[in-house]
Parts: sequence; structure tokens; C-alpha cells
Amino acid sequence: MIISSPAAFVRKAKLEDIPELASRLRHEDVREIRSTTPAEQSLESVLAYNVGASSTAFAIVDLQSDAVIALFGAAPAGDGTGSVWMHGSDLIKTRRITFLKHSRRAVELLHAEYPILRNWADTRNQVHLDWLRYAGFRFLGTSTSISNDGTPFVEFFRKGR
Repeated sequence: MIISSPAAFVRKAKLEDIPELASRLRHEDVREIRSTTPAEQSLESVLAYNVGASSTAFAIVDLQSDAVIALFGAAPAGDGTGSVWMHGSDLIKTRRITFLKHSRRAVELLHAEYPILRNWADTRNQVHLDWLRYAGFRFLGTSTSISNDGTPFVEFFRKGR
């Protein structure tokens, strides 16, 4: 365990986390994935790619059910920048306080390797946008160029302390 509390803990992601979370991804996360990947690409393959491309990938796990609340990580993007990502289940909403409590510390884990974290988020995914603000990310411009269906995405970044 890397971070622990009475309700959940953070640990390194495991391969068996991928199919478990893929079967329970939030609708908004599925929609975001579908906007940026080919239709024939499975959710499991997207999660596997993100975990595999990341220098560090973590799972937030619910202690009551042992279910994965979310997977997150960061992949090298050059010049000390990490391309940060996260995908979650609906447990993000029902375990909101626990999730928020762990998330700032989890972002600091990623900053241990990358002084700057950045990526793009679907502007329809309000839970992600709210979380990014809470975790100290700042927003840059919006573009439809990274989506395959014209969905606007907003670029975000965070500098480590």
C-alpha cells in the first residue's frame, strides 16, 4: 500500500485491475474514450495501453468491497512532462470524500517523477473537470482536434511544488 485510510487505499496497478474496471467504467469515461479512440478498440485495451505506457500507474481500491475505484498514472511526454490520465467507476461518486482525500496525495506521487503533468479532458465530463480543479490543475485552451467526433476537449496542466 502506498496511501491508506479506513475506507480505501492506493497501490500500484495490477493487470487484473484492468478487466475489473473496464466492466464498471463510468458512462462519462466510456464516452471520453470513445471520442478519442477507434470504435473497434476495446475498453480493456485502452486501459491496458494507459497502464503499460505509464512509468507509474496506480489503483485506488475500496476497502469494503475490494473493488477498484479508479486507475490513474502518467506516461512520459518529453521534457520532464507527464501525460496524466485517470479512469474511474461510479464508486468515485459514492466514495467521494475518500477519493478526494487520496487524490491530492496521489497527484504528488506522479509529480515525484514529472515536474509538469498535462493532458486533455472531455468538456462534457464535469466530474473530471471538477476533480482537476480540486487537485490544482489549471486549464488552457479548448480544441476539437484530438477527438474523432468533434467533441471539444480542454487542455490542462499542473506544476509540481
